[in-house]
Amino acid sequence: MILPKEISYEVKKESTKFQVFYFSFHGLGACPRALLCFGGEGIQWENKLTTMEKWPQDKTTTPTGYVPVLIETDLKTNTTIEIPESLAMERYLAAKFGLLGDNAREQTLNDIFYAQAVMLNTKFVDKVFWTFEEVRVKSLNQLLESTLPDWVKLCEKHLMENGNTGHFVDNKFTLADIKTAVVLDTFLGLDSEKVLGPISSPGLWKLKETVDTHPVYAAWRKSEEYKIFDSETQASVGTLMSFNLSKSHIFT
Repeated sequence: MILPKEISYEVKKESTKFQVFYFSFHGLGACPRALLCFGGEGIQWENKLTTMEKWPQDKTTTPTGYVPVLIETDLKTNTTIEIPESLAMERYLAAKFGLLGDNAREQTLNDIFYAQAVMLNTKFVDKVFWTFEEVRVKSLNQLLESTLPDWVKLCEKHLMENGNTGHFVDNKFTLADIKTAVVLDTFLGLDSEKVLGPISSPGLWKLKETVDTHPVYAAWRKSEEYKIFDSETQASVGTLMSFNLSKSHIFT
């Protein structure tokens, strides 16, 4: 059984510790790590890292044979819950920290723009990162010249209609905001200046600033461990295409 019969969204900061089991780069671990920052002051969490060398052995210890995995430990009873699959992790943490919206309208808006961010990131990973070298340039150009502008246009229209608050849902943080800001890190590192910027996409620029300057998240982005993950991510992506992750550090 992957999960115990009973799990809870209740937050017990003093007696709960979270771990994100993943590699020492951003990738699919970036959003769960960000969400743990938005749990607020007092949330106890850390990274549990594997390596390419250790992965064949570590793989056998995970619920599905994949990472990331969210490990939640009750420090009073020493019992643990392991949640695999990045999207399940993200929605679980968002529900736990009140980041899914408070009513049907808010929840649906969150779901729409969360799905949009997931779609954009998936297209980059599947069609550009994990593809054959001979088609990578063509796929990247198509993403930057068609898919990305269409996504930006959709987001900008809604963000402006919402009053350019830096949020997709009224004036409150949701999973959609955080996922979008994390995905923007990747696209800001690419040759996307024509589409992403304070003039061309002011709504997304404001959203990125709003998310990145959240005090706990900003501190995480400035940490030494985060800088290591930046370096590892830069090395991984930068060997395949023109990429400069430092361009994502606009506000932190």
